[in-house]
Amino acid sequence: MSGSAFCAGWSAFCLLVAVPAACAEPIPAPSLEHLAALSDIRGVSEFARGRVPLRERFCLEDTARALVAVLRVHAAGSEPRAAELARGYLRAIVGLRDAEGRFRFGFQGWDGPMERLATGDQLGRLLWGLGHASAQGVDDPMKLQAGALFREALVAFHPERASPMELSYALQGLHAYVSTHPSDAEARATLRLAADRLLARLPVAADWVWPGDRVTYDSGRLPLALLLATEALGDVRYREGALRVLHFLERANFPVAGGPLHVIGNSGWWERGREPAADDQQPIDASGLVEAYAAAWRATRDPRWLGRAEVAAAWFLGRNEGSLALYEVSTGACHDALGHRTLNGNCGAEATVSALIALAVARELPAAPAVAHPPVWAFYYAWYGVPQGPRQRWEFWADRGEPAVGAKLRVPCRPLVGPYDSADPAVVAWHCRLAEAAGIDAFLVSWWGGANVSGEAFERVILPAARATRVKVALNCELAQFHAEAGPLIERLAGVLARCQGDPAYLRRAGRPVVYLYQVPFDPKLTPATFAELRRGVEAKVGPVWWAMDKIRHDAGTYGVPAAWRATEGVDAFGFYGTFSVRRISERAELGPFFARYARDVRAAGRELLLPMHPALDNRVIQPKEGFAIPFREGETLEGYHAAALAAGADVLLLTSFNEWPEGTVVEPSADWPDPYRHLRQIARWKGREFVPPPLPAR
Repeated sequence: MSGSAFCAGWSAFCLLVAVPAACAEPIPAPSLEHLAALSDIRGVSEFARGRVPLRERFCLEDTARALVAVLRVHAAGSEPRAAELARGYLRAIVGLRDAEGRFRFGFQGWDGPMERLATGDQLGRLLWGLGHASAQGVDDPMKLQAGALFREALVAFHPERASPMELSYALQGLHAYVSTHPSDAEARATLRLAADRLLARLPVAADWVWPGDRVTYDSGRLPLALLLATEALGDVRYREGALRVLHFLERANFPVAGGPLHVIGNSGWWERGREPAADDQQPIDASGLVEAYAAAWRATRDPRWLGRAEVAAAWFLGRNEGSLALYEVSTGACHDALGHRTLNGNCGAEATVSALIALAVARELPAAPAVAHPPVWAFYYAWYGVPQGPRQRWEFWADRGEPAVGAKLRVPCRPLVGPYDSADPAVVAWHCRLAEAAGIDAFLVSWWGGANVSGEAFERVILPAARATRVKVALNCELAQFHAEAGPLIERLAGVLARCQGDPAYLRRAGRPVVYLYQVPFDPKLTPATFAELRRGVEAKVGPVWWAMDKIRHDAGTYGVPAAWRATEGVDAFGFYGTFSVRRISERAELGPFFARYARDVRAAGRELLLPMHPALDNRVIQPKEGFAIPFREGETLEGYHAAALAAGADVLLLTSFNEWPEGTVVEPSADWPDPYRHLRQIARWKGREFVPPPLPAR
């Protein structure tokens, strides 16, 4: 990311949320002054008192990571010292190689190499440094030498016995090495084995997506390693696992939606069942997250990950909970830790190298979008029919026996254009233009196959209409809740996806076509086992799908995601259609804790979070005895839902609905409102645009 791009992105972020400081200047070009002061022929001094190197111990792992840092800086061409420092670090690494091709832990003072061998994390970090140098060395001789050393070091690496962190560091090196040595079958096989072992270490448990019961240092490296494995091997299983971990870690890294990065403190780390530690936040953790978010953006092209990378890099510059800059722009020194509004006064090797890597990576990224508002996906209903339409009868507007003229409509308010047929291209095109003008990103189209007009309308009318706008459309499959067996549904769903997923108007997330599986909260037929069968069957026919699951518990007041579903593989996101289905609340003060409780379950499962918003509700016409109403309240109802969903950190906002007229949850313009476009104007304001109504459809 360029300096000006970072500043622009951060300024936009500051407009949306309260942050500790403003962006006074562009992200700085990394300076190597302090790193050079820490270095000599033995590599990098591990410790410093203040900014003065102690030169007591020179660890191989610090020197290997310093090699990565200076090569990243060298690639940007901003530091003349980078090439010579890189050559010096590689010489120091050679000095720690013994006659048998093994690598020592480091130098102790001037006593020569230590007897202790580099193992575990140290070996993984060595492979990271050498692999990076084999691909990004300052010249061909360095690349060749680093590649030969990498192959020697790889002999000691045993993925089947390695810890998750050793696997993560080594995978970074393997990814870099294989990118420039694609014919090295042994290295490629080792990469796959290491990635498989790391993925296997992730538990299927619903509430804890981490190997072991404690998240400790450099947690971002684990999802980063899996994302790099996907880049190298093209296996989307690694990407899916990585994104699950990143979403899970957001529970600790972003406890306040829209706030600065919270690094898990090493004064206690994050133990399962407890809150993450806050004190002694270390640069190594922020640096790993910058790289992980950057890789997540490359893998998904989802701009939210660019925003996360920006915020994580800004942590070094003072956009943190202490409002204190750890990185010194003039020297490139970085403080060892952030405490409670205090800085550790020392600037050692690990902190300084971590900062240099993070800032170099951040400067390579494009700017995040100026408006960091979550996507808005609206539930859209394509089941309507009128006597003048293809089916020549009323569908959902009135009882079928009602006359064509003067029918008693079963809706609480009337559409601005009157009752319409969902197969009418002019009306559907108008709907898409309305959504585009308001900033609605997608329609989740209620799909019943051949049970009503929705199946035919989706393919023949809605997709072509959306194609003429920026609005995307996806299937909201309402059939899954009624199928105790997956077989018949697999054929129907795979068939429509095979025909439609390649259409440019079909909604994709993380590069995959979106399918939302709707379920009523009470007694749905879809089970985790049935879903697993459905997913396997559909994806065998059409490839990977991005599955959003409508699921919320309603028993005993828990209102979360059932444990069995949180443990179900293949679900990319959890959400639910509406609060009114499980609890009759609509006040902002009630919605906040309600959404927060649901969000905790979703984040703990490492999935994306989809939360609903309602403009109003009035289902008393179709349910005279049990129906009730949620009032419009001059727009406050929709504003309250919107604010509560943002505060809970929703990844996507579900608008319930665009046009569910019998229940009165509509934002489609109504002839009975003083301002027919009142809700669409609200949404446009959230998206930073002026709403200009498109012309009414010719009918």
